[in-house]
Amino acid sequence: MDFGDSPMSRFHSPAHSRANQFTDQSAGRSGRSRQKPPARKALWAGGSAATLALLVIVPTRMNPQAVDPSSCQTVVRSGAEISRDQISRLLAVPEGSNKAAVRQVVKEPYCLLPAQPNRPQNSADSQTAAPKTSPASLAREAYPLAFDPTAWVVVNYEAGSYVGYDFVFKP
Repeated sequence: MDFGDSPMSRFHSPAHSRANQFTDQSAGRSGRSRQKPPARKALWAGGSAATLALLVIVPTRMNPQAVDPSSCQTVVRSGAEISRDQISRLLAVPEGSNKAAVRQVVKEPYCLLPAQPNRPQNSADSQTAAPKTSPASLAREAYPLAFDPTAWVVVNYEAGSYVGYDFVFKP
């Protein structure tokens, strides 16, 4: 746009042209960024579907025997469930804590599962540690998830001390 010697020429300067050019470029950018979200949405959807598939398929292959109410040795509290908040607080409980400290977080379990033989020691521990007179077993307490009835949290204790938890998924 050339205004020549017209009265409008004093309002038009090279700096003003650059400002308009910048505005035009930024408008072009916003137009391009509008095209990216569908691609991002597709990426998120694909990633979410893959993650969901892994969560459904892998646990059932690793542990085909999910917690079933019929596998409970003793039902402690029939309406017991564990919430997301309780799970996040359980993650903060250090291993080796006593059962009472864990129960302050998760309350009473739905049921007690049959005890399992303890995990085997690794070779370095077994060489330096004195042999135990009797193998310890894991006491296990099961809690169904409040937000997913097909999944359970199993809290493990050895000799009254908290040694960890497992997620169990029912196919």
